[in-house]
Amino acid sequence: MKLLLLHKGRKTLMVLRKVLVAILTSFFVILFGSTYISSWDMFQTFYEAWFFVSLFALTGILFYLLPVSVLAEFISRKYTNSIVRGGISLAIHIALVALFGLWEANLGYIAVFAAFGFFVIDELTRSFYDIPVMKKLIVFLTIAAGLITVGLMIIGFISTPAS
Repeated sequence: MKLLLLHKGRKTLMVLRKVLVAILTSFFVILFGSTYISSWDMFQTFYEAWFFVSLFALTGILFYLLPVSVLAEFISRKYTNSIVRGGISLAIHIALVALFGLWEANLGYIAVFAAFGFFVIDELTRSFYDIPVMKKLIVFLTIAAGLITVGLMIIGFISTPAS
């Protein structure tokens, strides 16, 4: 991990930054999603809702939204105007993820929310990732968010009653 953080290759930094953004986005999507659905009658605790949401959010963000974001980066990076580049990147994020709405409308809304959150966090980290202190802070926050996510997933798994 330390080797990747010190590597100066542009593609390596972009991919590492995207993975960090995916973990941070997963944390926030799971936090908001589990807070919302924990009020439903099917969940007895917040931790059960966290476990349920994390199963879908982590899979979707890491295996679909992360590649979509890398694709959006490659397509939009040729534009020098940051507003145009950001607009094209956001459009790609939203359009490719909104396809989930064709199967289930609620899933589409959640996917678009996750894509928008991923885009916003990605743009914020893009601005600050070249500053060494901010890079360390971003990595620390990512590790902390990842540990919290995994810890609450384990609590949720343990507290989920066997059917």
